[in-house]
Amino acid sequence: MNADSIKTGIKVGKVGWLLGALLILAGCQTSPVPKSVALDDTSFMGMWTTYRHCEAASDLDTMLLDARKLERVAHQPVIGMGHDMLLPQVMKRWVSEPANRLAVDPKAMAVACSLRTGQSALSAGNYELADEMFQAVLTYPEGMYPYYIHQARQGLTRLNIEANTSDKTALSSSFTAILAATASKN
Repeated sequence: MNADSIKTGIKVGKVGWLLGALLILAGCQTSPVPKSVALDDTSFMGMWTTYRHCEAASDLDTMLLDARKLERVAHQPVIGMGHDMLLPQVMKRWVSEPANRLAVDPKAMAVACSLRTGQSALSAGNYELADEMFQAVLTYPEGMYPYYIHQARQGLTRLNIEANTSDKTALSSSFTAILAATASKN
């Protein structure tokens, strides 16, 4: 064997190892979720039932419970599903969370329910609950949910007007700060 064929063999071996490592990493990204994982309220049907219940409800307490339940599920990280358990710590930073495999966006359901609860609370004169729900909507990324953010800001503006005209005491300092931010954006 000459030196050139040895160098070529070494290069091919390195490329083979690199391709093998990439295939293993790609396989880790696309591995299915084990069937033994219980999804409870995070299953599509559980979340959809809660969302539809929130949309159909007229009782503020029921709507608040549904909104909080959806928000909790929407912000729940996908952990314990076994997608990264076998990877060394050094490699985990290159592995993303599993994609959401539901038919709808859980965060969109949560933000829609919170907005509806805030609007219903405002109509019922429950200004503190309306403030809480509109603020919850504003915690979501504006770029992903511009309609809901805009509606929450409009709700806060209306809340401020109604609270001032009905001689209600000022709500929270964060409410005033949000209104100031809303006015500066408009």
